[in-house]
Amino acid sequence: MNLMDLLKWQLSDGVINGMSNQLNIGDSKKTGSAAQAALSVLMGALSKNSTSSESALTGLSGALDRDHDGSILDDVMGLVTGQSNMGTNKTLNGAGILGHLLGGKQDNAVNMLMKMTGLDTNQSAGLLVKLAPMVLGVLGRYKKQNHLDQNGLSDFLRTSQQEYVKEAPERSIFEKFLDQDGDGSVMDEVAEMGLKVLGNLFK
Repeated sequence: MNLMDLLKWQLSDGVINGMSNQLNIGDSKKTGSAAQAALSVLMGALSKNSTSSESALTGLSGALDRDHDGSILDDVMGLVTGQSNMGTNKTLNGAGILGHLLGGKQDNAVNMLMKMTGLDTNQSAGLLVKLAPMVLGVLGRYKKQNHLDQNGLSDFLRTSQQEYVKEAPERSIFEKFLDQDGDGSVMDEVAEMGLKVLGNLFK
């Protein structure tokens, strides 16, 4: 069981429809594919951050213990519609979480989703902001339930990413994006993939 499997369990039809309505996308199938692309970016960023330095891993582990124990998952619908009473401001602060995970690559991540999905800027950014707290909630609950220490957390994130790409090698586009500046050849590749290819990736 990898992290993406756990994340996809949270994307019920109701949650997808809720996000589609909230972000004025109006197409649940398009929203579902775009949501999985957004989750791919977020999972890749977590994996990359956890192996980038000891301090980054310590920071992530501490944040999960303090603010992301998974209680937010008891009301995922409330989270995506902006009406959740679960957790603290830090738990629900999608924009803040994105800042930590993606740093200066936030705009590039939004552009990537736009090119890949056909969503506009606000829809793409909104999707990332709504899903970021859910991703940390899922990871935090898994860490807690499985009593993972920092090394266990890092191993889980790394193997999750490896398994995810192994299932469909085209998914390496998300790793390429995080390793580069998110422009030039990577963005050309993203544009060529488009939503049709994206849909095939996430069946």
